[in-house]
Amino acid sequence: MDVFLRNVPLDLAEGSLRKELKPVMNVLGVVDWDCSKSRRKNFAFVSFLQLADGERFLAKHGAVAAAAAPPPDPSSAAATFKSLPFLGARPRQLARLHILSLPVYASRSRRPIDRQTLSALERDHDVRQQQQQQQQQQRGAGAASVRCPLLDVACGKMVFAGPSGADLVFAHQTGLRARAQLRFGRRNLSAVFDDDGDRMDVPYDILVDLVADHATKALTLVLSEPPRFYARLPEPPDPRRGGHVRWERVAALPRWADHDRYVAHCLVYQLWLGPAHDEAVRSLRQLDLVAVSRHRVLLEPRPEPFVHDYGTAVGRFNGRIQSPDVNRLVPFALLFQVQLLVWNNYLHPSGALAVLDVLERAAKTTEATAATATAAKRDFPFKADSMKLLLPKIPYPVPGTEPASLDPTRLMETAARLEMERYREDLHRRGVYGPPLPGHQTWVFKAMVTPTRILLQGPDAESKNRVLRMFPDHGDHFLRVSFCDEDGQDLPFNPKVSNEAALERYRRVLRDGIHIAGRRFSFLGFSHSSLRSHSTWPSPRRPTPSTWSAAGS
Repeated sequence: MDVFLRNVPLDLAEGSLRKELKPVMNVLGVVDWDCSKSRRKNFAFVSFLQLADGERFLAKHGAVAAAAAPPPDPSSAAATFKSLPFLGARPRQLARLHILSLPVYASRSRRPIDRQTLSALERDHDVRQQQQQQQQQQRGAGAASVRCPLLDVACGKMVFAGPSGADLVFAHQTGLRARAQLRFGRRNLSAVFDDDGDRMDVPYDILVDLVADHATKALTLVLSEPPRFYARLPEPPDPRRGGHVRWERVAALPRWADHDRYVAHCLVYQLWLGPAHDEAVRSLRQLDLVAVSRHRVLLEPRPEPFVHDYGTAVGRFNGRIQSPDVNRLVPFALLFQVQLLVWNNYLHPSGALAVLDVLERAAKTTEATAATATAAKRDFPFKADSMKLLLPKIPYPVPGTEPASLDPTRLMETAARLEMERYREDLHRRGVYGPPLPGHQTWVFKAMVTPTRILLQGPDAESKNRVLRMFPDHGDHFLRVSFCDEDGQDLPFNPKVSNEAALERYRRVLRDGIHIAGRRFSFLGFSHSSLRSHSTWPSPRRPTPSTWSAAGS
């Protein structure tokens, strides 16, 4: 339906007219409408998708005929005055719509509504309906949650075991038997323990897979990052911490014995819900809060030492990667990559030991055939950038993952194949890193210190700073360390959460240093730019006075 507007201000543009009419339409509850007006014209058209909306607009703001006044007394002066032809004429209509203080006369248009305008109104109506449905679904999801009791929680690793080596097994490392209230919300899973009020939060963003096993009544959470742990502070709150602080961000739950030993690298958690398991899984599927897969996950309560047991395997791995023999044979850049495989949760320490075996055999073969130690490092068959290409190809051990894709020997074969392909593309590849760099760049090794763990990155090609320019042949003796949250962002501020424990961990790392592949990187200094990004530069060598002055400037 079209409505014709007469006596519209001449200088009023179409957009301005739409803005003036919008409050009028909002009062009437009309949403599917549009207007059109040409410049320097005193008329316009308003199009309505629904006939009822147009009729409601005319009933409220349409022009009406002027009421006839009673005739005056012919002998009065008023009658004489009104009888003048230029003053006595009354308007034929009264306007009930005013725009910019001018009366606008609205009436039903005699032209048919334009089909193109009608199609545009129908399209806008459909889009608006879809948006409203999505908003309603989001509001419903925000209000909906699944609550159930938690009886037991365990932390460990997912491994492939069994007679065929293809059975998905949860290697139990440490557990806590305590009652808690489990809540699956819109964005995260939260467990609040009954005794002391400590809390464990698992954002869905870090949830790789949620596996429900109806045989054992257990939910297995495979994570890409550690959960967020909060210790409940005593009541009333300590005024030194601020009157509103209720929680403290901690690296591990205080009541969970030896949890701090495994929290950094054992990122698989198993939750036992007991009789509430089936109903909780059914509710999660109905509300579609988080994807749930069904699979049989076997339990290994006492993992085999040095094979599936993390504690013994990581102890052997640390001893091996720090040994002088390995550090003499294998370049540091590759040892850094192997350490990254363990610390960044790509491989089990026992698998990383197998990778070290491959690298050590390759180093001995190259050393035996090379004329000098320099030539052996130059012709080493594995390069750092090829090892970096291997990382995205390593999957998480979840249902559907092939055990062969996590086999260390096959992974190293893939790395060797990648290196051969890159060598065919660039015959000038030499050294440990691979491609040569321009003079203003160098390879930078990086580390991220979070509230629970240390992650490694690189080596990456970056521009040299003043310190790295002073030591062009010792780039692997410097490390850029960033202090951040688990996701790489700045540690968030919350007036109800204290970050003292996380900051104390940062101070401890600065004081004690970081041990990587037999080297202890201790604090050297920082620049103004690195300070703004919450990062520092440690070095494994004792710095000379000139190094200190260069780092400070």
